[in-house]
Amino acid sequence: MKIMLDAGHYGAYNRSPADKRYYESKQMWLLHKKVGEELKKRGYSVGYTRTDINTDLEVTKRGKKAKGYDAFLSFHSNAVGGGKTNDTVDYPKVYYSLTNTPEGGKWALNLSQAIAKTMGTRQEGKKATKVGDKGLDYLGVLRGARAVGCPNAYLIEHSFHTNTAATRWLMEDKNLNQLAISEADAIDNLFHRVPEKVQYYAVPVGYTGNSISQALKLIAEDNSLSNRKIIGKANNIEGIGTAPGNTRMLNLLKKGKLIKPPVIAK
Repeated sequence: MKIMLDAGHYGAYNRSPADKRYYESKQMWLLHKKVGEELKKRGYSVGYTRTDINTDLEVTKRGKKAKGYDAFLSFHSNAVGGGKTNDTVDYPKVYYSLTNTPEGGKWALNLSQAIAKTMGTRQEGKKATKVGDKGLDYLGVLRGARAVGCPNAYLIEHSFHTNTAATRWLMEDKNLNQLAISEADAIDNLFHRVPEKVQYYAVPVGYTGNSISQALKLIAEDNSLSNRKIIGKANNIEGIGTAPGNTRMLNLLKKGKLIKPPVIAK
């Protein structure tokens, strides 16, 4: 299982008004590296969108670094409007792509709640999506990750650096260590929610055509190209969207041997 991690900003960016020592870029850089090390201990292959905190990379290009990966997570801390200290708002929030794998919202909520519990925020963790132009993801990193076929793309807001208590909590290295373990555990639990046995798609009884898209539609399954690519990966089928790949998938479906992908993002 391969996971791409992204620290949301570079250099010294987004200074906290609550504690001038805090920069979102610096603390999230530290945290995403710590989470990466914890995930490696759990057997995951981990990549990073950048190798240097002082290197800038446009947001969509950062998301596209997730090509060939099973999940993309971008690390941030939030701020209230106006950039002033506000100690009444402290909820963590996880944004998930509009086109994530099924139940991505539940996955996002579980992760945000794990963060809230570890940080001891007064407000519960939340999930959200954000729609931009043409109905696509507003957040560039999520848009980029999904554009290259990464099935699980998330942006994590680790509470607010405009909240004094949350900012000071995130300044402590021991707290980041604790948060890294908590997040890695939450990610690990979610990724290991797979069926106990292999499950297969229903056979499209009576279908004699040669379109995998129509066959999937007939059995009331998502027939979008993005989902077919996910199905193809679960069945080791290359070239989904091309005639050979589509034909192989259709043949397996007609034989009742097309495997349903494990539910990765709940």
